[in-house]
Amino acid sequence: MADLLISDLSGALPAEAIADRPMRNRWYALPYETSACRGVLLRSFPDAPGPRVRIDFEARGHFAIHLGIHYAMIDRDDLAVRFGAVNEFARLRIRLAGDDAFSLVLPEEQNVKSDPDPTREVRQNAITEVFWRNADLEGASHVEIEPGVDRHEPCPGNPACLAWIRLEPLADARWRLATSLEPRPDTRRNTAAVSVADPSGVEGPGPIEAALATSDIDRIYADMCRFDVCRFPTDVGLVAGDVEWDSGNFEFNACRALRDQIDAGRDPLAEIVRVGARHGVAVYLAIRMCLQRDPPQHLGLAANNPLLENRHWWIRDRRGDAYPHPALAVPEVRRRLTDLFRDVVRRYDVAGICIHGNRGWPWVGYETESARLFEAEHGTPIRDVDETDSRFVEHRCRVMTHFIQEVRQTIDDVGRERGRRFRLAIDAMNCIENNRGQGLDVVEWANAGLIDELTINACHWSARPVDREHPEPGFVRTLRQAIRDPHFSLRAHLWPRFMNPRKYLRMARAMLDAGADGIAMWDLGHRLPRLSEWAVQRHLGHVDLYDDIENECDRYWRSVPLLSLDGMAMTNPQYSAASAG
Repeated sequence: MADLLISDLSGALPAEAIADRPMRNRWYALPYETSACRGVLLRSFPDAPGPRVRIDFEARGHFAIHLGIHYAMIDRDDLAVRFGAVNEFARLRIRLAGDDAFSLVLPEEQNVKSDPDPTREVRQNAITEVFWRNADLEGASHVEIEPGVDRHEPCPGNPACLAWIRLEPLADARWRLATSLEPRPDTRRNTAAVSVADPSGVEGPGPIEAALATSDIDRIYADMCRFDVCRFPTDVGLVAGDVEWDSGNFEFNACRALRDQIDAGRDPLAEIVRVGARHGVAVYLAIRMCLQRDPPQHLGLAANNPLLENRHWWIRDRRGDAYPHPALAVPEVRRRLTDLFRDVVRRYDVAGICIHGNRGWPWVGYETESARLFEAEHGTPIRDVDETDSRFVEHRCRVMTHFIQEVRQTIDDVGRERGRRFRLAIDAMNCIENNRGQGLDVVEWANAGLIDELTINACHWSARPVDREHPEPGFVRTLRQAIRDPHFSLRAHLWPRFMNPRKYLRMARAMLDAGADGIAMWDLGHRLPRLSEWAVQRHLGHVDLYDDIENECDRYWRSVPLLSLDGMAMTNPQYSAASAG
């Protein structure tokens, strides 16, 4: 059976939503031509997006569904500089008839978060085709599309677009592979860190729930706290978005909108816990023990923050300069965090707490309370030693161990009240030296029973003159040998976030062979919309099928050169390449 290519999308319904010239709140239909086909694509401009539209088709049998998309202005570096990675824009949402959730689709462009691959460049003089999903179709069907506009962003971004839908018939063997890749209890062995507070979406189950239903994820680290600033209702900390000034920062603006929803009765943490429960996925509250980035973003996402009001809670460097990182040598700072954790495990059916040890450091420096503890132990002024000095490293480890003991005691006390054990997870750095250099004595904590699981993450700080940022199999092997409990949960993040799908397979195999019992994925929300890459990542628990998955990779992404678009030739790069005019 030949492929079914739906390339003329001008018949999308309702007809009044389609225009043959740019119009506000309409989809703009543009004719195009490639060497293989002619068609009409749909484009929606984000400052005045078109409505949801339906594209009807008829097909019967088992199919792989691929989407052809034209990304305009994808190589405009000024967008990346001014507003962050371009992949935050050109959003398209799509769902198949019968689906509850929309899939979000973003361009898989090369950026600072990518492992560069010249064979997978997204170009504006080509149609980029990505694998979306497999489907068993029974005749008349349709897809719905809509622009994935984020109303909180401070710029219009790039247009949403769909150029074609290609239905590739699947032979029996490939359909059997597709069905065998559905998640099972024995394949659910992967952790995902999610830094969004909108798991359910605006209507019905959202992309994260769809990911949990169709992937090998069994744990979610819901990154919803920056120190005591929370993206959920709290009686102990502060609710994000409680600011009265417009920062112009899209994350601030999104949090302000979220605060309005929380004030109206919404509880994002309860939502994601319920989503996890529906799919047998454990949800942990995850925290970054810092505030928000650099000045002026250090002001945080909430007003009247006690960390900003109590400057003696701040970290100080050897020169005495202060930074708004919580100093864990200060008892009030530790108490603020343990009170927050106590409140969370009492109120929510979370599996436990995850502390992101890979972000937000340092937590122990040269501040007054830290200096007092160090000098009582060593009889030496703390500023006489460098932070790489073995005495300073041991000092950091002692302070951090005391904090972890307090967290363990806090969640165990509530666990006894509720008749269950809450787990404590650490998202750690990429080698022993870097972890201990910031006080993360993870091997000792594991062997003392203070923590229940460990994930190995990327690291942007190094205690060594030469160090690689990303975790490697050798460190997994070192930890597995050093931690006495052979069943201790040890998982490794796959970095960088974005790379050729085959590399995820090879990296995952190396980590598992080294002793990891599963894989971890930082920034799940960024990975999901890059469809050809997510097609592999979601199945990484199916270790026995890695070879079969790799054989599918060539079908997940391709670039088809454009001959013309809206009558304009796209073949001469001297004429058609982007310029400043």
